[in-house]
Amino acid sequence: MSVQEVKAAITKANAESSAGAATLSRSSAKLDEALTMLNRAAEGTGHELIGQAQTALRAAKASIEEARKAIARSQESASTYARSI
Repeated sequence: MSVQEVKAAITKANAESSAGAATLSRSSAKLDEALTMLNRAAEGTGHELIGQAQTALRAAKASIEEARKAIARSQESASTYARSI
């Protein structure tokens, strides 16, 4: 595999991970919507299951944010590597 082929593969991988990051962003926005709806539903009810659902949604959102950060780090590493070869 030539250096140009490696660089092309890195560029393609970065583009695909950018698409993945965009999907994660949309998922995160949907989780925000769900959490907002749960917050509205919880007003005045104090129902334990709603609290558990809120906790689960917050955990899912945190996981998405960690995945987005990992994608950004891998893209930066790949770009740095591509520039160095």
